[in-house]
Amino acid sequence: MPFYYTALSAFDESYDECGLSWEGYLQWSRLTHIKELVSLDRILNKDLVGPDYTDSPNLGYTEDDWKYLVTDGRFITGFYTSLDYVLQKMPPRERFNLLAVIINPTQECHSVRLSDFAFMGYELLDCNNLNEPHADTNVIGIWRHSTIGREQVHPPLALKPLGHTCNIRRPTPN
Repeated sequence: MPFYYTALSAFDESYDECGLSWEGYLQWSRLTHIKELVSLDRILNKDLVGPDYTDSPNLGYTEDDWKYLVTDGRFITGFYTSLDYVLQKMPPRERFNLLAVIINPTQECHSVRLSDFAFMGYELLDCNNLNEPHADTNVIGIWRHSTIGREQVHPPLALKPLGHTCNIRRPTPN
């Protein structure tokens, strides 16, 4: 299971980008108990590595980006194959989420250890064409770096598994 990497802004009470409000999100979502949302949602968590999407023949990506960029055959994922490349590409910033991910993991991710990263949980990302009636969903295992991008010296506690298990393998489409 290969790890891929990205860097996204933290979405919490200090978030002040793209006209989004943390308080507004909490009211809308009714998730008033959370302190931060660690997510791959590029609307809530600004991509700190990707291009500006200017008018360019490469969708704003450089030739070097394409050497490390992960695609799934149809879409650009926003993930990269190199942690060093992600750190090199992002602008200087004190607080952010440096993430490692596995797309469609074949084992329970809470038991997968990655040095200096803490397992945060899973996210479902829909790869569906809007005209397609069937769900085409990728399960993404997410780890966050324990020190890079964090304000505190000690890593925050990762989400604890609740004892639930689920089928994390996506069946092959017929």
